[in-house]
Amino acid sequence: MRGATLKIEFLHDDPNRALASRLRGWLNTATQLDLVVAFLTRRGADLLLQSLQASDRSITIAVSVRFPTNFDALASLHDRWPGRVHLHLGYKTPLESQGDRAQMHSKIVVIGDGSGTVRAIVGSHNWTATALGGLNGEASLMVEGCDGDEVIGDIRRHVAETLNGCAVFDPARIDYYREVQARLHRGPAQPGGDFDLEGYERARTLVLHAEAARRDLLDDAALLVYVPLLGQPEPALTVGTMVHLYLHAPQSLFGRRPTGQPAFFSGRVAMLNDVASGRVGARRIDSAADDPYRPVIDRTTVVPTARRAGFEVVANLVAQGRCEPLVYHSGGGKPGVRTDVAWERVDEPSGARSNQQPETERYLRGDPNWMRPAGELEEATLLVPRADVVYTSDPYLRVAERFGNRRGAEGLRRRASETSAADERRRLSWETDYLYLADGWLREAEL
Repeated sequence: MRGATLKIEFLHDDPNRALASRLRGWLNTATQLDLVVAFLTRRGADLLLQSLQASDRSITIAVSVRFPTNFDALASLHDRWPGRVHLHLGYKTPLESQGDRAQMHSKIVVIGDGSGTVRAIVGSHNWTATALGGLNGEASLMVEGCDGDEVIGDIRRHVAETLNGCAVFDPARIDYYREVQARLHRGPAQPGGDFDLEGYERARTLVLHAEAARRDLLDDAALLVYVPLLGQPEPALTVGTMVHLYLHAPQSLFGRRPTGQPAFFSGRVAMLNDVASGRVGARRIDSAADDPYRPVIDRTTVVPTARRAGFEVVANLVAQGRCEPLVYHSGGGKPGVRTDVAWERVDEPSGARSNQQPETERYLRGDPNWMRPAGELEEATLLVPRADVVYTSDPYLRVAERFGNRRGAEGLRRRASETSAADERRRLSWETDYLYLADGWLREAEL
């Protein structure tokens, strides 16, 4: 330390003495302010807004994203001083076993009054009601000097280094910040929120994609179609269950993504028979599928002797015209879109490297890398059965086009790559790529 004017004051001998009144007096005459604190709530923001009336002051504010930082309070500071409010987005890892994550935890206030005097307050005070109002037990040192003093220079360099790890606060991204806060904190912070996909019809539906043996079947007004199924009957599949049939042109379905719009038929299960109790012989039909693994529907009035059938279905269907297959959901519950956070690995802060690091790592658990939020992801809680088999184009992209302007499409596209394994785990014993049971669908008008 150098400078004859350097003065140090301990704040306070009483750990519950309020600091707000002292700060207000210094802020009223401030021409320059650097504020770096872990947490800032409405009380801290109000102290700044009420004490610093002029908007042309030289001000820099940096706050951690961690709870209990209040983003609406930060937005009010941004309105007064746009571009001067910064947010440190924290780290997902390192994470101490039975402890907390790495984070920005500094508490520094640097106040210049235009006369050359600089006051720097370093200690434990966050800018919250409980800290500034004396409800917490807190302790800080106030160093009074000038910019030529070594300690003042060190404090300013600390502020500058902290800012290098921050992003400028953007009020348009508050939902994202809340989501990051919720992911990093195990307490009262809440995620930014999910929303439902409008137009979802929840109805257990037997969905069949088949080729027509002859092209004129695509123009039929109705079908009474026989379908063989494998394995054991599903209790949710009963007489009266909704049935959707997508009848594709000959040679347009198997071994590739289908081409062209299929004919869409809808109706209900009219008969369900367990083959173990005897085959159906005299049931009235006008068409039949031959093989559930590669179903081809042809005209017939005779119930075929289906190979490997475990049970049999007859469905009474009415033509609905040509259309892209509806987007189905087989995940149970109601599909929606939820906010998630993407993480990226960053270099370990230089100050974290020391001879004590191996000793510190003994207490950490999980990923030892330094992981920071990299952006917002929107993930569909929607599981489209056979998404990569029976649709002419990726159904998740269709959903993204409809809902992406509200929450973003990236997560919907990303989710599409995860569906195959999940789809396989959920598959019932009798289901195939072209014959499956869905929990509901999104109305075409919503897509």
